[in-house]
Amino acid sequence: MPAIETRQTSLSRPNTSKRRKGVLRYPVVRQLIRFTGVGIICTVTSLALYALFRPWLGPQPANAAALIITSLMNTALNRRLTFKISGNRKRTRDHLNG
Repeated sequence: MPAIETRQTSLSRPNTSKRRKGVLRYPVVRQLIRFTGVGIICTVTSLALYALFRPWLGPQPANAAALIITSLMNTALNRRLTFKISGNRKRTRDHLNG
């Protein structure tokens, strides 16, 4: 007698979520870690851009350029990584608020 294959026809997703232990089980803690990481990345980038622009622009314009660029980068990274916002909806408003 041939073996009959059974297929899962359920529309529900399989349980693939990881069970986190300790403080990482709280979503707000994971969000705070991502937010801090974005802040560190943007701070290092700002310093690097300032060092790059300063010989050509002078200290004040180099600082302004680095701050503008990293401010836009910070808002974009936080929208995507920290708050999981991936669409274009309200992007301009978020950048102006940032």
